[in-house]
Amino acid sequence: APAATVTLVALLLLTRAPKAGPIASRVVLLAGALLGVSAGFKIWGVVVLVAVLGWTWVIYGARRGLLLLTGAAIGAAIVCLPFFAAAPGSMWRMIVIDQLGRPRSRSGLGRRLTDMVGLTTLHAGLVAVALALAVAVAGCVLAVRSRPGRLAVVVLLASSALLLLTPSWFIHYAGLIAAPTAIMVGAAAGTLISVAG
Repeated sequence: APAATVTLVALLLLTRAPKAGPIASRVVLLAGALLGVSAGFKIWGVVVLVAVLGWTWVIYGARRGLLLLTGAAIGAAIVCLPFFAAAPGSMWRMIVIDQLGRPRSRSGLGRRLTDMVGLTTLHAGLVAVALALAVAVAGCVLAVRSRPGRLAVVVLLASSALLLLTPSWFIHYAGLIAAPTAIMVGAAAGTLISVAG
């Protein structure tokens, strides 16, 4: 929850700027710091950071991309530096080596997708999962019509790819896509309202 919260705030900060004119440097720096904190909470946040960095670089240019990266380094240092200073070897082993050495899970693609679309507790079949995925794809198509939606879809795709490729699997891993999914749903709803209105 803390990682998803700071990620959500970072994504909203980066997309709240007016369409005319560049985004403020301090906003990009703060968003980067929040993404760095997220990566400090859960190392998978690095994938979100890379996706957001690519989007920022394309939309706002190299200078803003470097500001985002600087903010991320500061945010990650705030979380990780005390632990690294106390026990650098143990920190490296527990955060990097142990994570890379986790055993493979027997959870297949169907189970992961069921967990990711939130249908696990309903014991939904593959038809329900396929329907939920179709709705998610439609939501992404609608969401990309707005700037917040475009960033959310980029992060959602990167996070989903990570979840589908990671060797180990636990149901709570699906929480990684909570923040971009929330923005994507809101952006898709906004598009539907503007079309209907």
